[in-house]
Amino acid sequence: MFMCAPGYAKSILNRLNGNIHVVLGNHDKTTLRLTKTHNVKKFASVSETKYITIEGQKIFMCHYALRTWRASYHGSWALFGHSHGRMPPFGKSFDVGVDCWNYYPISFEQVQRKMDKLELLPFGDEDMPASEADRLKQIALEHKKNDKSLGT
Repeated sequence: MFMCAPGYAKSILNRLNGNIHVVLGNHDKTTLRLTKTHNVKKFASVSETKYITIEGQKIFMCHYALRTWRASYHGSWALFGHSHGRMPPFGKSFDVGVDCWNYYPISFEQVQRKMDKLELLPFGDEDMPASEADRLKQIALEHKKNDKSLGT
């Protein structure tokens, strides 16, 4: 979240409103220092990934872009950073790093408008040939059978 001195980071944090969920990335030493040694309690959460619901919309957040995420084929969104705008949207996911948004935080309404323009990832039995769906079901049954034989 911050690549600067803790004092400067605190001055930025003091200007932010709302629920701040920090999703840790590869440059978050200052963020961790703020929470551990500077007793900053402004964050609603600090984690590697975060799954939240806003206005009924499920949202998965990770510093890194993913090809799939929980419920990605059922309308959930994924928000990521790290790629500095070089990673195109994939399904209902896109880069929300501040460097893609003129160094301002992005609002839920802005995310919603962007997501409205993106296509849901196709997946499921209805999207694949019947023979492939049958093959996958058979594999799942075999796994379940093997689990029972192992006593799990």
